[in-house]
Amino acid sequence: HSPAGTPHGAILVANIHCTTNRNGGISKCDYRVTKMPHAEAKISVPNGANDIVQQRRGIKIIFQVSGKMGVFKWSAFIIAWVSAVATFGFVSVVVDALLRWVMPLRDVYSVLKWEE
Repeated sequence: HSPAGTPHGAILVANIHCTTNRNGGISKCDYRVTKMPHAEAKISVPNGANDIVQQRRGIKIIFQVSGKMGVFKWSAFIIAWVSAVATFGFVSVVVDALLRWVMPLRDVYSVLKWEE
């Protein structure tokens, strides 16, 4: 147990406010972190059937975000989606090649993958 008057963790509030420019990009973000007075970050966790309770203390960070973060653009979405699909296809080909020609059980994998 902690002596009386010892802090039992803290709660920090991070306020983030962003504004956008005319093109939809972020022009600036303001950050402010404040400590909540007279607040402690403590949680009690029951530990099974023997009625022992663990008390965990530390720092809790709460993020509060406000403002406009940007403008949705279909062109950016399509480019990201096509890139993700191409990446998954490439990774699938590379993993199949590694399993077929490099790994120790390549014979078993080849039989299971390409032969009936």
